[in-house]
Amino acid sequence: SGTLLIHSLLDSHPEILSAGGKRLTAFMDFYASIWPQLSDGAHYSVSGIVRRFCKICLGDFESSDLGHPLFNQKDPEFVYRFVVTCEAIFRFYIEKSPDSSTHRKLFLISVHLAYALCQGEEISSKKWILVQLHGPENITNLSGAMEDFPQMKVIGMLRYPMRGFYSILAHRLQEIQKEESDYQYEDLVYNGVYTKEYRHILIGWLYSQELLSFSLLPIQLESLHKTPEKTMRKIADWLDISWSPHLLESTIDGLPFEMASGIHTLVSAHQQTFNLKRVEYDKWKSHFSEWDRFVLEGLMYPVHKAYHLAPVLPFQRNLAVFMFFLPTKLERKAFNLAMIKRDPLKMQLSVLSVLERYFYTFLFLCGFPFWSTTENWSLDERVSQWKGLQREAEDES
Repeated sequence: SGTLLIHSLLDSHPEILSAGGKRLTAFMDFYASIWPQLSDGAHYSVSGIVRRFCKICLGDFESSDLGHPLFNQKDPEFVYRFVVTCEAIFRFYIEKSPDSSTHRKLFLISVHLAYALCQGEEISSKKWILVQLHGPENITNLSGAMEDFPQMKVIGMLRYPMRGFYSILAHRLQEIQKEESDYQYEDLVYNGVYTKEYRHILIGWLYSQELLSFSLLPIQLESLHKTPEKTMRKIADWLDISWSPHLLESTIDGLPFEMASGIHTLVSAHQQTFNLKRVEYDKWKSHFSEWDRFVLEGLMYPVHKAYHLAPVLPFQRNLAVFMFFLPTKLERKAFNLAMIKRDPLKMQLSVLSVLERYFYTFLFLCGFPFWSTTENWSLDERVSQWKGLQREAEDES
């Protein structure tokens, strides 16, 4: 993940508040989901908000059911110290600013200050709060952050389109395989994940920036691995923070973090963090063709032009407008597999997936704000729907 990599590189900088990096994942959905639960009238008190936050995010502090080395750093004593510290800071802020419209912003600041203090950090020099958002189409969270922090800056991670698309699909497949070990890439077409992530690639940062007008610094993942110091100095200058060797060290909570395995490690962080071969690969060719790449890059011509990515010729854009109707290699594989297995449900879902991709690509080309339709999309919900259709088909047969 380019987002997690950037977060880990900024994690230990003395001028940045970073609450747990990969641990406190709730911040990715703070405005859309977490704060509405915290500010519910029945629990609206300083103590109630803080304790409810810890209850919602308990798994982010403790490791009882996560089984992941990264989550084995916190204990009940840390949670107790965090609650006491956060309550004190939040109460201090509220007393100075009783206007309830500011409480959401003040709570977010309080959480990060309390976390840093419990980590033993010096907070007097902090200038920025670092929060991962992961999705440019997450308009609710982006607009909420803009409302609370008009000076917000966004580091938008970019990647060559086909590599980025394949990487997301591979990640989604790994998530599903934790529960369903026999899932394959073709199943991502049947259950709608494929189309959803295709939309994600098309949306990019260009359109959310146009919609919300936030300050954006596009960073290409390949460039970060190829010239790490040059890229991180560019980020430091843009954030107006001092240069620090920490910006070339991947850490979470100040501990060395190895990006490849996602665990804390004692090996040299710099050696493990930057590896161009890790991001410049052609694994996507097993599921997509060169023509698929040509079409996707052509569709994304405005993004390539705006952010100076790989050169795309104007005629490539013109051809892509007409040729996106051709099913991709993965779409054909999914349909052919359904044909071989004589599964009418999967054949139908394959066709519907292609039609859905046509629909959203057409909206994209026409400039319609279709990204707003992705906010409530749920991977778990879509997979559950897919399993339900499977059970119905089995019952009928």
